[in-house]
Amino acid sequence: MQDLVELERRITRALERIGTAAEGLQGGAVESRAVEEERLVNAQLTERLRAVKEKSGARIAALEAEVASLTEQLEALRAAAGELHEQLSSMRGDTGPAEVESLRALRATDRAELDSILSALSRHVATAEEETRNG
Repeated sequence: MQDLVELERRITRALERIGTAAEGLQGGAVESRAVEEERLVNAQLTERLRAVKEKSGARIAALEAEVASLTEQLEALRAAAGELHEQLSSMRGDTGPAEVESLRALRATDRAELDSILSALSRHVATAEEETRNG
């Protein structure tokens, strides 16, 4: 009878250890699922971040190319304005009032175009700076 009681006690302890181990395994499975879910969310966020960086990088490159083009145009117009100024200066003694007025009108047109390009360039630079700060 004593053996039976001892055997029952050993079986009970073994069942308790098995139950504890099973609970630990279930907790580990829940933890494992949580880790996997966290990895999935992390991978999705990483992909979104990569896409945003790629998109903003392409936009910045396009804006930089546009700024370079506008800068070239501005330099060309400045050179043309300088040439007109030189022509005007050299012709002042030999030109009549109509020619001078014509040159002034041409210079005003060039100045308006320069102002337009400068305005567009300023907007693009401001946009690029804003995207760089936000990106």
